[in-house]
Amino acid sequence: MDIVVCLALIVLAAVFIFSSFIMFLMCQRRAQFFKEQVSIPLKFSKLRNENSDTVVQLSPLVAQILENNQWIYDVSGLLQHCVAILKLSHSVIEKLAKISLNSINEQLNESILIATHRIMPRFDDLIKTLATKQVDVRLLEARASSLVSASWALALPFTIICPKAVDFLNESLNEMEKHMEALRFVVDHAENYFNDNVDSNSKNSPLHTIIEESFITNHSDRDTDKKSAIAEEAPSDPQVDNTQ
Repeated sequence: MDIVVCLALIVLAAVFIFSSFIMFLMCQRRAQFFKEQVSIPLKFSKLRNENSDTVVQLSPLVAQILENNQWIYDVSGLLQHCVAILKLSHSVIEKLAKISLNSINEQLNESILIATHRIMPRFDDLIKTLATKQVDVRLLEARASSLVSASWALALPFTIICPKAVDFLNESLNEMEKHMEALRFVVDHAENYFNDNVDSNSKNSPLHTIIEESFITNHSDRDTDKKSAIAEEAPSDPQVDNTQ
């Protein structure tokens, strides 16, 4: 009888130890997961505080942000335009970093410094918005527009310093504007559609979520199907039949 009791106690002790070990591992993994989640925004804030007084210093910082956030290259639909704007902005900064600034007046130098300081916050804001699970598409368009405007402001002084750089800068900047036009089109289309069909006070408005690539095509197809169905079901005009 004593042997049975001892075996039972040993089994219970083994189960208790094993359960405690499993619980310890689960708590450790959970704590590590939340630690990684919290460390993501800290990465952005640290980069924002880095010294970026010149375009030469700014270029590697922007490259580091893109390298640390490889997930942006896996997005689809509307977000692809935002990623293209991020890459084009980095391309513009890389081109500007190669231009020599040995002899420029104080006013132009001050304009470049102000524009340089504005780029990093705009870059960070757009990436943070892309990382949000649910985002108002109007906010996404506004953040992208701010980055494009900051890129233009940074490039303009360099067109005065180096007129030869106008052509290759305009190519990248104009391509950024094309992506902005696509974003504005989606925002305008979404607002017009849902103002006509959905109460503006509705909490389920898709303007508060990411509009995917199929948004416009799906709704345009539905409109076309509705019109064709109405045309097929509508009876012919009796006056027209009598005249015939």
